Amino acid sequence: MKIKLNIFLVLLAACSSLSLQAQNLITGGSFESPAVTSIASEATLPGWTWSGVGGGLVNCVNYFSSPAPDGDQACWLYGNTSISQIVIVPVAGQFDFSFVPFSPSPTEIQVTCDGSIVGDFIMPSALTFVVKESFSIPLVAGPHTLEIASNSTNSETSLFIDSVALVADSSGSVGGISSIDPLLSVYFYDGLDLSFGIFGVCLIFSWMEKAIGSDVEEL
Repeated sequence: MKIKLNIFLVLLAACSSLSLQAQNLITGGSFESPAVTSIASEATLPGWTWSGVGGGLVNCVNYFSSPAPDGDQACWLYGNTSISQIVIVPVAGQFDFSFVPFSPSPTEIQVTCDGSIVGDFIMPSALTFVVKESFSIPLVAGPHTLEIASNSTNSETSLFIDSVALVADSSGSVGGISSIDPLLSVYFYDGLDLSFGIFGVCLIFSWMEKAIGSDVEEL
């Protein structure tokens, strides 16, 4: 087996692993559809299922005079209400489930995966989106149900959520291939274009080829 071929295959596998890490497995996590002009109850949201009192969408630009963390709109939950989604995880590994919430009054938020609690906290009152909440979850390949719930007993309480994401943990491993931080994963931080990652792989491959020596072909 030639050394150059071995190096290329290892880096190609690493690049594929990092590509998965950049992929958001949540559908409709920015809540841009259907479009609303202010704040409105909605019976259906693409990819999501309602449970409880009710909810809808809010156009943050028009209603709050400030943009949402991701796009123009956010999800609106009132009272004791939850939203859930079934996601398909292609490869087992450690994943980060995150979202950006805010509520005008203190609100208990509970996060579950397949019925098990992975997060339960009191969201302090705020007037805008401030902090991203993130939870590390080990997942096997296959379907999983993720749920975000407002456990308020006050039907007048509003909780707003945006930028929901489920991505592979960049510090862990996916499909048995460790992410090689910090050499490559930096190119995929915060959803940067895949081409940067491929460019990084090519640079490292070129450097390793020169270090080994172009005249060494076989073991």
